[in-house]
Parts: sequence; structure tokens; C-alpha cells
Amino acid sequence: MSLPASVTIVPTCSRLVRNTVRLVKSEFEAANIQLTFKTTKKELYHSIDEQLIEMVLINLIKNAREAFNSSENKLVIIEAGEKDRAIFISITDNGTGVTDEAKEKIFMPFYSTKQRGSGIGLSHSSQIMQMHNSEILLDSEMGKGSTFKLIFYP
Repeated sequence: MSLPASVTIVPTCSRLVRNTVRLVKSEFEAANIQLTFKTTKKELYHSIDEQLIEMVLINLIKNAREAFNSSENKLVIIEAGEKDRAIFISITDNGTGVTDEAKEKIFMPFYSTKQRGSGIGLSHSSQIMQMHNSEILLDSEMGKGSTFKLIFYP
């Protein structure tokens, strides 16, 4: 797979992530979920297809919003930064977490842990990241929450 012609170099944090957070902020407020954005640098540049990565971010943020049962102090933290010359964007929630069995299958097409899920979102997100020679990782613990991390390599 290769990237479509719409690849641009964008300030990943300041423009793309902040704009995406603004898009979903009201949904989080309505669900009584605190949404926080942190960055280690003001600007992070990388060659990406902005629309595709925005789709990935919206999917991950939406999944984080749906990760809660009836817990109090619902929190989703989006963090962006740079480590070892790679840019990362992480979406962390303190929701229910993902089982070990689900972690093994979660990026497979048509696999879903949701009762009404199609199993397309994370599979498609993984494919988009592969098109960018990048990856999406999951770290999760039952009862404590999950972190999905997008890593864009130099």
C-alpha cells in the first residue's frame, strides 16, 4: 500500500489533534467525561494524509468515550510528543479495559468487543497507520483502562 496523493506535512499536534479534540469536546461534556490534551512540544511535523489520520483519531477518541460503564471520574487523556525521533499520539482512558483475548484480535477485520460494533474501525485504523509506515499499539489492563498509541516513524 502507498499513501494517496493528498499527503501533506502538518503540525500534528497544534492543528490536527487540537482540531479533532474540538470536534468531539461537546460529546464528552454531554457524557460527563473529562477530555484533556497534553503535548510535550508546541509543533510536531510529519508527512501524513491529514484526513486519514483525523479518521483514525476520531475512531480512537470515540472508542475511548465508549469505554466506560457507570464509573465516576471518567477521564480521557490525549497526549502528543516526540520520542527517539518518532512522533506519538496516545489516547488513554480509565475505562473498563480490554481482555487479553480481545487484545490479540482487536485489529482484525470484523472483530469487535462492542455489542453493536462492526469491527471495521480499528482494523481500518491499523491499515491507515501501515500506509504511513507507522503503527498503532494497544496497552490495556482490565479495570484500569486502555492506551492506544499512534507512532509515526521518521
